This record gives sequence, C-alpha cells and structure tokens, in this order.
Amino acid sequence: MNPNVAVVVLSCDAYSDLWAPFFSLFERYWPDCPFTVYLVSNFLAYDHTTAISLRTRQITTWSADLKLVLATIAQPYVICLCDDYLLMRPVKTEIVLALCALVIDLDAVYLRLFPHPGPGPDQPLIGQPEIGLISHESKCLRTSLQCAIWKKSTLISLLEPGETIWEFEIKGSERARRLDRLFLSVCQRRDSHRYSGVYPVTYYCTGIRKGKWQLDAIRLCRQERVDVDLTRRRIETSWDRFKKNAIINRAPQFLRGPLAKWLYGCKYEFS
Repeated sequence: MNPNVAVVVLSCDAYSDLWAPFFSLFERYWPDCPFTVYLVSNFLAYDHTTAISLRTRQITTWSADLKLVLATIAQPYVICLCDDYLLMRPVKTEIVLALCALVIDLDAVYLRLFPHPGPGPDQPLIGQPEIGLISHESKCLRTSLQCAIWKKSTLISLLEPGETIWEFEIKGSERARRLDRLFLSVCQRRDSHRYSGVYPVTYYCTGIRKGKWQLDAIRLCRQERVDVDLTRRRIETSWDRFKKNAIINRAPQFLRGPLAKWLYGCKYEFS
C-alpha cells in the first residue's frame, strides 16, 4: 500500500445503509486502489475486507468526529470521499498516483479530483494544463468536500469543532483563503459531460439529499445491479425533483443558495 496517502470515506452510523452500495461500486470501479481505505463511523463497524472502520465511539459533530479520526491515520495525505459518492466509471489510478506525487512535490495542501459542481479553478498552473489554481479570490470553494487529495495536517487545522459538513465547506473556505498555500483543482472539461469519465475519479454526486435517495442514484444502482436498502430511507418525491430541476437549477446563481435554504432548509449542491 502507498505509505503517503490513504482514502477516507466520510460517513457516520446514520448512513450505514449506504456502505454496501458504496463499496460494491468502489470495488467494481477501483479494484486496483493502491491506498489503505478507511471508513469513518461512530459505533458501527463495516465487516468488509475493502475498508478499515475508524470508529469515533461518540456522536458529537461532523467536524469534531472527523478531526478525531484523522489524528489516528498514519499517512500524511488523504483522499476524501463522501459515502454517497457512487463511483460510476473506472478510476484512473495512474493519474491519481501522479496527482498525489504532484501535490507532494509542490507542497500543495489540496487538489480536487472531480471539479463539479463548479466553478472550477480560476488561475492556470504553469506546466500543468489540466490543473488550475484556486486563488484567494476564487468563487470555487477551497474546502469543497467533493473528492480531493488533502494534506492531512491542513485539513485538521481547518476543521472547526461544532460545524456541520455544509458549514465547513463555506466557513472552512473562508479560513482557507487566509492561508498562503496552494489549493489546486482538476480543470473543468467543457467539451465533455461530467459523468463521461474524463476526470481521474467520476462518481454520481450526491446520492442523498435531505435524507432521501436521489432518483438518479437509485437508477444507477439498479443499472449496476447493486442492492439498496429502501427500508432505511425513502426516494425523493416528484415535488422534490420539481424543486430541484424547475426552481433551484433554473434560478440565477446568486438566488440558488437562498432558494435552497427556503425549500430544503439546508445547503444544496447544484448540478
């Protein structure tokens, strides 16, 4: 196993019904994963050869629990994936390894592997046409929790106990803008659909919203013949899809956040 980098699957006991479909697709589309894989949970352990369960043995806040388990990981870099990021194309392992090496060589602290939702990086990285810089002024979140390579010590330093995962992306990005460090991202490909497999890691994001399965995520699992336990959570309703497709996604960018908060009561990822 690679001694410098680990994969960390961000989860908790409340989402344990996602573990089986997540790891079924993980094994299918990343069978040659060269990294130790850790699964964050509270008290439950996932009995599977793919992942090592890191149990917090407490339920406090998302940020406090993650900070606790990251401190137990030996590798200095981590690739973070949320538990509802369902792999749907083969992971380009050689490219991921090359990007890990680039992060280490440049002493970068973050490199986003899947640049959606946008915007993407706002400045070029000299000598790397497929990689860009996320500047201090960028509208791209510096702490987006879409799949990314992180310098573990930086991630730990940016975590603020008490914050939710959604608060961390917004408030953590504000803190990250004060750091004079390299935050990078794979550039968006305007000539290809985001799910076409052009990026190092391609997955359906996000499978769960407001505690419900997204219909397209269920369709993906059925297409892949992956079982989903629908006794634990419901599938989104037609009204949920109407709010997402007809109201939020068609609104001007500056109105999407307030609309999402009004309709969903939480942060919303835009397609």
